[in-house]
Amino acid sequence: MIGLNLLLALLGTPSEVSFDDLTRFPDKVTSKKNWDFAVVHTKWVESQAWYNVWNRDEWCEWCREAEECRDIWELLLDAETEVFSTNFRYERLWELRERLGQEDWISGTMPPFIPIWRFVRRD
Repeated sequence: MIGLNLLLALLGTPSEVSFDDLTRFPDKVTSKKNWDFAVVHTKWVESQAWYNVWNRDEWCEWCREAEECRDIWELLLDAETEVFSTNFRYERLWELRERLGQEDWISGTMPPFIPIWRFVRRD
């Protein structure tokens, strides 16, 4: 069934979303952990405003990137949460598809849950 859904998705933009589409993405436990981390990170970035008064534009951009990462993971988590109404879950799934773009939607690729490009690797 997953192979058929993937084939249909590759043949054109589907007009509908299906909960079967969720099988291509991380499971609910992973989504929840990533979203929780993203929430904490976003709050931390927002708390750094006083330390970034001289570089306000850069700080604002980091805030925007952190919120974008968090929001996309929240869409996935909401779509996977069965206690929400079916209509709400479909709306979140539809928005997730729109925000990811066709290629990432088909491959089930999620962005990082925090803007990792903001961190310097120290070996």
